[in-house]
Amino acid sequence: LLFSFVLLIFLVLIACQHTFLDGAMAPFSLASASELLTPSGGRHALRPSSFRQCPAPKPKGLAIQAPACLEGGKDCATTEERAALRSFAEALDDSLEEPLQQAKAAREGFERRVCDFRYAEIEDKSQILADTYGPYGPMEPGGSYLYELRRWSQAIIELDRACSQTGGEACSNFLSHMRNYPDADLGPGGSQGAVGSDLYNEIRLACEVGKTRAP
Repeated sequence: LLFSFVLLIFLVLIACQHTFLDGAMAPFSLASASELLTPSGGRHALRPSSFRQCPAPKPKGLAIQAPACLEGGKDCATTEERAALRSFAEALDDSLEEPLQQAKAAREGFERRVCDFRYAEIEDKSQILADTYGPYGPMEPGGSYLYELRRWSQAIIELDRACSQTGGEACSNFLSHMRNYPDADLGPGGSQGAVGSDLYNEIRLACEVGKTRAP
């Protein structure tokens, strides 16, 4: 079980290696790592997994060119550059619509399963539920949150691959820019979303889990 979990986190980190591992991150919204990885005991149910890799979604072409500030590796600091950055982020999201939808759906599935597991533990629900949704549950739909983490990991890897295939190096340059200048996405009060990039948001959330080595 420990080896499987480490492998899953390693896959997430591969998808993040060119993005945000060195950037400033907000706390993961579900719960702390110590709260979510407290095994309740029991043995892992060894069942055949129905998980299988789906065909990789194909990205669309980019409608606009990347801002010059991205290609130069400098901060997009002026009002015009920031507007161009937001427009380019929107174009990237449009071109990556399908892989973005799959990554979001996988993330939300993982979040629901973790919340199910914590609810079953905290509210003293059936031990069967806690054992099923927890780290020792079956690696199949409706089972352990580790199964959902595996699906999310694969979706992020596919999203990162689709990004690399979009517009040459434009998408990679955008993610590198957001890694080097994470404050560009901070709005009033320090809230995320100033750039308005779904791509950045999905990979940022995945890398927060990858940095803690725990969901």
